Amino acid sequence: MRFVSEAATLRVAYAAETPELSLNDFIALAVVITAAVLIVLWCIRRFQHQAKALVQGNEWRKLSENALLESESRYRLLVDSSPYAIILHQNYTIIFANPAAAKLLGAKASEALLGKSIQSFIRPENWGLVEARAQRVLNGEEGIYPVRDEYVRLDGSFVPVEITIEPLQFNDQWTIQVIAFDITKYVENEKSLVSQSNYLELLNEITAIAAGTSDFEDMLQALADRMGELFVADGCYITLWDDETQTTIPAAAYQDMDKSYPRTQVVNHQQTMTASVLREERPLIAEDAHNSPYIDPAIAAQFPEHSLLGLPLIAGEQKLGAALIAFNQSRIFTDEDITRGKQVAAQIALSIAKAKSYSNAKMNAQTLVQRNRELSILYQASQAIGSTLTLSEVIHDVVSVITDAIAPSGCAISLWHQQEESLETLIDFKCENPDDVEESGKIYHLSEYPATRQVLENGVHFLAKISDANLDRAERAYMEKGNINVLLMLPLISGQRVLGLVELYEATSEREYTADEIQLAQSLCTHAAAAIEIAYLLQEYRSLTNDLEQRVAQRTTELELRVQEVEQLNSAMSNLLEDVQTSKNILEVASRQLEEANQEMEAFSYSVSHDLRAPLRHINAFTQLLLDRDFEHFDPTSRRFLDNIAASSERMSQLIEDLLKFSRTSRTEMELQNVGFNRMLEKLITDAQIIDENREIEWKIHTMPIVQADPALMNIVWTNLISNAIKYTAFQEKAFIEIDSSLEDGGQFIQFSI
Repeated sequence: MRFVSEAATLRVAYAAETPELSLNDFIALAVVITAAVLIVLWCIRRFQHQAKALVQGNEWRKLSENALLESESRYRLLVDSSPYAIILHQNYTIIFANPAAAKLLGAKASEALLGKSIQSFIRPENWGLVEARAQRVLNGEEGIYPVRDEYVRLDGSFVPVEITIEPLQFNDQWTIQVIAFDITKYVENEKSLVSQSNYLELLNEITAIAAGTSDFEDMLQALADRMGELFVADGCYITLWDDETQTTIPAAAYQDMDKSYPRTQVVNHQQTMTASVLREERPLIAEDAHNSPYIDPAIAAQFPEHSLLGLPLIAGEQKLGAALIAFNQSRIFTDEDITRGKQVAAQIALSIAKAKSYSNAKMNAQTLVQRNRELSILYQASQAIGSTLTLSEVIHDVVSVITDAIAPSGCAISLWHQQEESLETLIDFKCENPDDVEESGKIYHLSEYPATRQVLENGVHFLAKISDANLDRAERAYMEKGNINVLLMLPLISGQRVLGLVELYEATSEREYTADEIQLAQSLCTHAAAAIEIAYLLQEYRSLTNDLEQRVAQRTTELELRVQEVEQLNSAMSNLLEDVQTSKNILEVASRQLEEANQEMEAFSYSVSHDLRAPLRHINAFTQLLLDRDFEHFDPTSRRFLDNIAASSERMSQLIEDLLKFSRTSRTEMELQNVGFNRMLEKLITDAQIIDENREIEWKIHTMPIVQADPALMNIVWTNLISNAIKYTAFQEKAFIEIDSSLEDGGQFIQFSI
């Protein structure tokens, strides 16, 4: 009865409990179950011994069997109703498992576990440890359990458990009872607590980084690293935002991209995740960064990650940039991820805002100090340079002021002669050897020095290092010759005019000229340019004054001489007028004689042409009469000969007419008109072939231009040229004559060749 009541109590207790038990409750419950199992087994053994002793009594046998069945029934009821997995195995083979064990290991029923090896539910790497612990328990060692482990379910998944085992004697064999409890929720809670603890720790680190890192870039890199660790991300990027230009500035990256990401170039028109989150002022998720409306595909292609969480970095009204959390695989971001991201982003935004404020304040202070120093130097320079008037003194003062302010190895000043495209060195001062001062005299032609020309023409400074791979060959040779490692060329600008340049050079080390030093040097050069121009103008004024005095004296002497010359010229002019009148009379007589000669020549030409035309007309007429009368009696060759005679007589008549016109050219204007030479040449060549029909001549006439000329005169010219070409090729069996034209003197003239 005592056993029954204990069993009933345990059943009620187990039924009332839930899986959410503490560790102490679990241990106590395991001990109670173990005790109950031992009591049941003891009762079974006791009834078996009594049955053996009273085997003769059928009633006692029946009573024993009923008691045994009742005990087994109670034990099974107790075990089956337990929320804990209970497994019995002998030699690591499962002989019993309750429903909770089947559920824990992923079996549909307890029977599916019977006969299986317990080893199949243990992770392979843990089996040696499990086996060793079981052996220690069998050897009587205590204090080993409970322990945590992971079971392998039938579907291959893992389940965390907390187990305890006890050795039992069952059917005269050692049997191990395993009681296991699914602690998945406990593990998740622990992970959540650890994650929360890590989150708070990293959040504190972010705050410490913002407060303790003086370098802005180092701070951004540390923030990116901590944020990547916090989210266990494959990538974490921090970008800044230039609100004036509306552009994204890559600043820092986590892991593999930490070196290359800050140098990434972003084109203005490309859509970036930073611009998107700042525009929306809220976190944005790109589950597929390569196919998202928030980021340009060309930018996404530069990074290996697939999923992206963009967090805006906003402090007050300042849009500072964005923090981007990236994962290589597709990821679904939870509300907790977004909440934590917003908290971290707010902390990072505050850190960046404070760092920028501090940096701006520090920069403003440094700028103010630098400006005060520059103003002091410029004031002293103005006093020193303005106190001298001669060009030589001004140049020496300029060199002294610049070398004191900038402290280069050397300083040279040169003037620019624009018309000659050259540069004249006025002074070359070496700080290490003040006595070694090279005065003016050297001339450099700018065609050989493109960088120097650019400084003078554009009015901007030029900084060159001997180590620069793109340095011009001539500039490099100039620097090597002067043992110069760093060369800074500054234009001397006065108003809108560049007078020359100042060269600051380093001969022993590669000095880094800062922007403030270059700005100060340029300001000094501007003051120097004004002083040099004034000194140059004064020197030129003095030179012009002296020159003017000399010219006045020289002019006075010249005027006295000119007066004497004028008197002599007046006398000579009178004689000259008499000679001119005499020459005029002689010229009038010569003109009349020439006119008479021209008239006689014209009359002679007309007479000659008239006398020549009459025989030609007779030849032509008789030839035509002969053709008309006896045309049918002539063979083709005779007809062709007569046709040639008629054509030649007509051509001779035309030549006589042209010759007559040519004789009048001295008194008449040429009849200029557009003349196309190709048709004229074809006719002349045809006429020439009629005369020399037995010769084999290959003609090549190129396309000739249309020109303004007198057709009759050009006909005479081409006739003579073609006749000469035929005459000078008379001894060739087969002649080749080519006629061509070309433009000469840039198209001003046309040259014809045959």
